[in-house]
Amino acid sequence: MALISWEYVQRILHISDSQQEQTELLIGWITRRGETIARRELESKERTVYLSGYGGSELILPHWPVKIVASVIISGNEITEYTVDERKGILYRTDAIFPRGERNIEVTYTAGWSDITVPDDVKLACLEAISWNLKRFNDGAMGVKNQTTPDGVNVGYELVLPLSVQRVFESYKSVGV
Repeated sequence: MALISWEYVQRILHISDSQQEQTELLIGWITRRGETIARRELESKERTVYLSGYGGSELILPHWPVKIVASVIISGNEITEYTVDERKGILYRTDAIFPRGERNIEVTYTAGWSDITVPDDVKLACLEAISWNLKRFNDGAMGVKNQTTPDGVNVGYELVLPLSVQRVFESYKSVGV
């Protein structure tokens, strides 16, 4: 899954059909870069993770937002006394603590964004990165750090994502795992 669709980008940025292939490459690239920066997969899907208990009543799940928790198993025994903060991805044990141990808790759950739940700031960051990079494609500036135009104007191009885009994805970093 990509964070945004070709149709959405075309509609918002008014891109012609002739740029579809470039744009779809950029959509895939920004999705993967966003996941790298956030240190987690962002698409909604079922996952099974093995977490280490630390003797507290909460566990931070590495992927969020949480749609549903299918099971929580501790040392081979399924527990059912827990609540979930879906938005933050935190699992709270309501009847006891999560026992200490290395990867002793198995959680199967569905988490991440669907195409309709991607936050607006992420959509805008994707649009900014795509627009910025399409301009580089069109200017023949892919891979160019600095150049001087024939009329003597010095033009510089960044070699990475715009800082504003990086900051958006950094705000969605996974913690704990």
